[in-house]
Amino acid sequence: MAAEKIEGAGVTRLSFIKTGAGVAAGVAAASVPIAAAQAKEKAPVETKKSSRMPAHPVAAVVRDAKHGEVTILSGTGEKTYTDHVLVKRLLAHAPKK
Repeated sequence: MAAEKIEGAGVTRLSFIKTGAGVAAGVAAASVPIAAAQAKEKAPVETKKSSRMPAHPVAAVVRDAKHGEVTILSGTGEKTYTDHVLVKRLLAHAPKK
């Protein structure tokens, strides 16, 4: 397919196809984050326990809420992360007296 442009003829077929494909790809790429941002996460629902406590439960300890620091404990291991979103959710769902 020749991409020649005749003087004063305007857009070639090839340039039209390339531009159209680029625009379509751009629209598709832009719509993915928008759709993800608009997707609403279901609110958690408190439920009854479905089984006994496992032998090695996983626990989360909020060390510093202001800095989003949380330590995850499993068995004899532990890892500490900075995760503001997780800390916020843990604190929102923690039992309050």
